[in-house]
Amino acid sequence: MGNVEQDPIFPPPWVVGSRDNLEGGAQNVIPLHLLDKPLRVYVTPWPGSSPAPGTPETLKLMWDGEQVGETREWVAPIDPDDYYVDIPLQHLKDDSTPALTYCVKAYNGAEGGSRPLTITVDLTGPRLGGDRGALLFDDEVLAGGVTADYLDNHDDVLVARVPDYQTFVPGDLIRWYWDVQLYEDHLVGEKVLEKGDFPVTLEIKGKTIRERGKGQRFTHYRLNDYAGNKSEPEEPKVVQLEVDAEPLPRDLSWPAISYANGTGQQVTLDLNPKINYMRVAVPAGAVYPGEQVAVFWGEPGSVGSYLATEEAPGYPGEYEIPLDRLAQHSGKLLKVSFEVTDKNGKVHPSQPLNVTVLALTQGFPKPDVPSATVFTVFLSSVPADGLVITVKPWRFIHTDHRVTLLVSGFSLQDGKGVAEEVLKDHAVTSSEVENGLAANATKAFLQSLKRDTVTFTFRVSFDQGPTEPSSTYTWITLNLRD
Repeated sequence: MGNVEQDPIFPPPWVVGSRDNLEGGAQNVIPLHLLDKPLRVYVTPWPGSSPAPGTPETLKLMWDGEQVGETREWVAPIDPDDYYVDIPLQHLKDDSTPALTYCVKAYNGAEGGSRPLTITVDLTGPRLGGDRGALLFDDEVLAGGVTADYLDNHDDVLVARVPDYQTFVPGDLIRWYWDVQLYEDHLVGEKVLEKGDFPVTLEIKGKTIRERGKGQRFTHYRLNDYAGNKSEPEEPKVVQLEVDAEPLPRDLSWPAISYANGTGQQVTLDLNPKINYMRVAVPAGAVYPGEQVAVFWGEPGSVGSYLATEEAPGYPGEYEIPLDRLAQHSGKLLKVSFEVTDKNGKVHPSQPLNVTVLALTQGFPKPDVPSATVFTVFLSSVPADGLVITVKPWRFIHTDHRVTLLVSGFSLQDGKGVAEEVLKDHAVTSSEVENGLAANATKAFLQSLKRDTVTFTFRVSFDQGPTEPSSTYTWITLNLRD
């Protein structure tokens, strides 16, 4: 097998249960619970083993080059679980980082050695620094306690720093507590420290602080190193903090709107009198500084709905609603609400204001026939492409509106009433919002009428469809002559 020192041919030994190696940490740390009895070190079975009486095979374990434990000897085939040597307890009483190797002497007298395994025997716990290891907090917390305002301004987290201690090693385990009673040990969190974690900071979430109530609270931590040794002193000094972290009461009742009649959650809005603006007012106690508000005019996504997120200039706490989002709710129940998103991302919805919107029936233009003369349409003056009928923009006009334009009279053939749909459920365009609309009645239809009267009827529906009562009519009647 060759010379042991010059030609290591076997893989290193190992210890079952040793800690995983961490970046920047000690090597093959032996946990404390393995050190209360002789430490068993396993080796890899060697090839060609054939011990017999008179030609035994032996195994020695070396600790930094010196034999440790007894020499194992076999004179019969070796059981697969028997390839080990125990390190006696007297070698495990002090901190050490020995290099373990083993030496095998085969039945034929040949010897071979292994590559080394460095283990760490650590019996000394971390020594806490600072004021007996007391956690370090912002001066603001120490002076004024943990308040809702403090948590709002610090991402809803209370951060503490662990004072520097000797000696930080990756793999140290820290657990921290937030207690109502001293040393109640109400666990908040734990983590295994890694390279780069120093200095160590701990987080106590606002949710936990609020759940454990108002008053004097106690916080501390406990520290064990990677081997399991407790820190000294074992009980770090407790820090006592005053807590009043419940947010101020938030008014999430319904908003108010301009021109509404009535009080409370149920109001009425009459669209027929002149309305110059529409604003939604959020209760003063609903919003705290730095929070976001969203006002919902109608069910989100429904016809005539609107989302307002910016306050109306010059009107704190009020949000502007475009006037062209009013008519869509004519004759219907409109719900107006808001929600507040706090600085931690939590959404606080309000109660809805229930608005009964009275039917809009006033303020609409009548259809016009520009070519009519003294209330009379002369067929001789109607162009071949038809008679032009116009309608001016109306109150609250919007592209949600749908227009039907009818021309009606009495049939020249049988005297019965007949009508032509010049427009039917026509969707108002952006240009028509600005300029009004125009359409042509056919000359042929007009010629088919008795020379009596002809009526031009304008109907507008406000919510993208001809639904009642969300619509209104106007008309004019002119004479029809050749």
